Amino acid sequence: MAIIFKDGCGTEIMERKVVNATLKPEKDETKPLSISVYLKNTKVDPDTGEIYIDFDTPINLNLKINGGTSPYTLKIDWRDGSSKEKINVEGEKLLSLNHKFESRGSIEIKFEVIDTVGRNKNASVHIRVK
Repeated sequence: MAIIFKDGCGTEIMERKVVNATLKPEKDETKPLSISVYLKNTKVDPDTGEIYIDFDTPINLNLKINGGTSPYTLKIDWRDGSSKEKINVEGEKLLSLNHKFESRGSIEIKFEVIDTVGRNKNASVHIRVK
């Protein structure tokens, strides 16, 4: 196929051949998907170094999703017998989450983020509820 350019008087000034092609990137240019979790109101046992929170105190944490392709689905399993949460997140932003644990003991909170093209990343936080 050729494209012919003409000036205002109809005179041909240039002909350029056009080739139909689909360019594919050589590699995925998207930043890797990551999750960062920041615990805000927890305590550290001076003898064991264990992170803990008092039973009557809701945990407060910030969570940041980076990279991948937005929007994201964030799944949280608080692992204390309460229902799991599923949150839709639009864009990279800092989320503030609160949760009051329904039981005492050592708990591993699990997070999974899935981006719009299906890539996923998992993270977990260990905490003791006293």
